[in-house]
Amino acid sequence: IERIKEQFADFTPIRIVENDKNYGRIGNWNRCIDVAYGEYMLFLFANDLLAEDNHMKEILSLMKQKEDCSLINMPWIVSDYKMTNMNLPPQFFKRTPEYGYVSCEKHIRKVVETGKLPFVPLQSNIIRRSILIEQNIKFDSELPISSDGVFLAKLAVGTGIVGFFEKPSVIWRHDAPNRLHGHIKLNEHNQQLIKSFAVINELVGNKINLTRAFSKSKGIENILVSIVGIKSKQDAEYSKQVILSWLKSIKTYNISISLFIILTIWEIIKLPLKIKTFIELFSKRNK
Repeated sequence: IERIKEQFADFTPIRIVENDKNYGRIGNWNRCIDVAYGEYMLFLFANDLLAEDNHMKEILSLMKQKEDCSLINMPWIVSDYKMTNMNLPPQFFKRTPEYGYVSCEKHIRKVVETGKLPFVPLQSNIIRRSILIEQNIKFDSELPISSDGVFLAKLAVGTGIVGFFEKPSVIWRHDAPNRLHGHIKLNEHNQQLIKSFAVINELVGNKINLTRAFSKSKGIENILVSIVGIKSKQDAEYSKQVILSWLKSIKTYNISISLFIILTIWEIIKLPLKIKTFIELFSKRNK
């Protein structure tokens, strides 16, 4: 940190804050909210980069047009760590057929019912900090895997207005060393994702079809991946934990069991059509 301070000593746009203790991953995100000075925030983590052509001027111009716009969501560039393979993931454009200002509750309901968290990843958003402070919105340390999705949903619902911009600003290096996503256990992922859907559903007045959201959340794919990957007694115990945690989660919330079974069977039927997804999950499981 001394080298960093020395390097940027005469560069006033950068302010270095050294924590007095290790706040942990989520605690440090909240710490950033507390110590930030500016009205607009963009979270960049250790392996993220701003794109050279990041369109920041246009994004902020869109945000400034409405004082109650709490965030601007944009696509992100996915890259390997060495920057040899870069692309724009299609899911942003599938979820967001229009750009500019959009009713946030309608968008949130649509995204969650496809088994995804809204507005993620965190780095693909410009956030209005004054609304965070005014409404005391913080990241939930009890949801370390899906905390960003719940946080962004709370921020969006807080004002009801969000913006969408169709060009990317951030490069997300998915296979960077020590990324959390490479160390997530399937049972923990399933539990936190489903709990997050329930929390977000309450935010929008219980208008989300949780049965549909649960059936779309890759629970079946994760279970099959864990079973196919069994090579030892330890693997078998892990698969058991994945299955039990998934069953426990769907029993915890008020969903239609009959509809859930129908939708789950349909997802199983479609699995051969999603063989690429299955192979990717299996590759991650083996790693």
